[in-house]
Amino acid sequence: MASLANKVALVTGASRGIGRAVALSLAHEGAAVAVNYRERAADADEVVGTIRKAGGRAMAVAADVSETEAVARMVEEIGTALGPVDRWVEAAQERHARDPACSRPASDVVGTVAPRGARLGPGHALHDSPDRDEHAAGT
Repeated sequence: MASLANKVALVTGASRGIGRAVALSLAHEGAAVAVNYRERAADADEVVGTIRKAGGRAMAVAADVSETEAVARMVEEIGTALGPVDRWVEAAQERHARDPACSRPASDVVGTVAPRGARLGPGHALHDSPDRDEHAAGT
């Protein structure tokens, strides 16, 4: 049995790069993986397809992780489809880093995207659920 069997992992920014590699690795270890993306739906779908082709469970989920409400909706959607999130990996690139037209100053963006998701994650997504095994078994 894989070491992450019966676990649900959310990987932000998982449509490409390091996030993609982490999502594939977690799936290889047995986790069901939520592949988060903001703009690259086709890339996220490809990651999900790769995981499913190998026999894993995965879903693509769109959300801008700099937006608290979007993260809350994403976590709820993942919980319904795969079960409660109990592994959270931040790999999303900050918008300011790639978009010089971003209206928010760097001081407002740097240090807020990943930490905001991380704070919301443990507080609202990461938990031990009494029905964990039921979700993992797909019942």
